[in-house]
Amino acid sequence: MTEIYWITRLDHIIFCAQVGFILSAVSVVILIIIKFTYGDDYFEEDTSISVKKWIYRAMWAALVCGLLIVFVPSKKDMALIYGVGGTIEYLKENDRAKELPDKVIDALSMWMDSLTEEKDNLTNK
Repeated sequence: MTEIYWITRLDHIIFCAQVGFILSAVSVVILIIIKFTYGDDYFEEDTSISVKKWIYRAMWAALVCGLLIVFVPSKKDMALIYGVGGTIEYLKENDRAKELPDKVIDALSMWMDSLTEEKDNLTNK
């Protein structure tokens, strides 16, 4: 049941990653403007925190959020993956299911034969 819970939360995780990406990207732009306008020691001169370090931190945050956006599937996609993947695994393991395609082909063949026989009977009359 935990899988179903996380499937329902995926859209919210993606939304949070999108917000984080936007905030990080805006922070990078603002910090780059500060660096080129005021220099590297804009924050507090008596600490070792530089604008360059903050730019790198914001870039890493943007990168992580961007990767989350790209690689975390949406709720719809994950439900499809979970449902279809479970069905495929079931069909691989079930011996009776392996016989199903042959039976379907035989049934379609018999149905097509009956259609062609009906067509021949109608054209001969």
